[in-house]
Amino acid sequence: MKICKTCGKHFSPSKYRPDQIYCSKGCKPHTVYRHICSVCNRHFESGNKYQENCSHACANTLKKNPDKKSVFTCEWCKKQFTEWAYRKPSFCSNQCRSKFAAIQSRPSAQRPETMKVKKYCAFCGKEYTTTIFQIILRNGKYCSKECKYKASSIQKRGSGNVNYKGGHSVSRGPNWSQQSKLARKRDDYTCQICGLRYTFNGRNKTDVHHIVPYRLFNGDYIKANDLSNLIVLCRTHHRQVECGKIKCPTPKA
Repeated sequence: MKICKTCGKHFSPSKYRPDQIYCSKGCKPHTVYRHICSVCNRHFESGNKYQENCSHACANTLKKNPDKKSVFTCEWCKKQFTEWAYRKPSFCSNQCRSKFAAIQSRPSAQRPETMKVKKYCAFCGKEYTTTIFQIILRNGKYCSKECKYKASSIQKRGSGNVNYKGGHSVSRGPNWSQQSKLARKRDDYTCQICGLRYTFNGRNKTDVHHIVPYRLFNGDYIKANDLSNLIVLCRTHHRQVECGKIKCPTPKA
């Protein structure tokens, strides 16, 4: 406990201010400044060191004094007008302010990332306009989404695809259509891992998987498409078997 230096009252200081010596703000002495009102010349005291008027009435009288008005020139219409000097206006009306703002260059200097620049499309070579934001943060190189998708399709072909494991042709041989139908019929159109059945409405589809990859047969489609090398899997388990996450089951005899 401490004793207040002003009122002598016992008080408990705050844990954030252990050096507190006054019990409240009322007991804490304040610096008082003496002024002379610039309107009515009355002496007054205030805690504000820079206060010039003793009351709001005197302050409003000073603002309404015609001698405190000045003549300004509008930056838009060049018309002269009278306004309070302390406001320092640049336009005579809101209409002139709006018209002046409408012709200013866009974007403003506060947002340089929205400035537009001209570039050439990396796919079709066509000139197009984009922003610095698109170039720096999104690495924009194409004039449209169509060019972006076409370029991505070319880049991800063959060795550019993360799933590429060799080979040049996607054809599975002339007997692939017949052999894949026989494999589906043998496995009852059902995934041999989860039992998902093929439906002809297109919602649940199954794939025919080569147990030994087709690319390892060097074009011998007869051996590659033999029923002992084919098995029916749903698309989810087909991807997992291809990636080696799960083991491929043995086909039916």
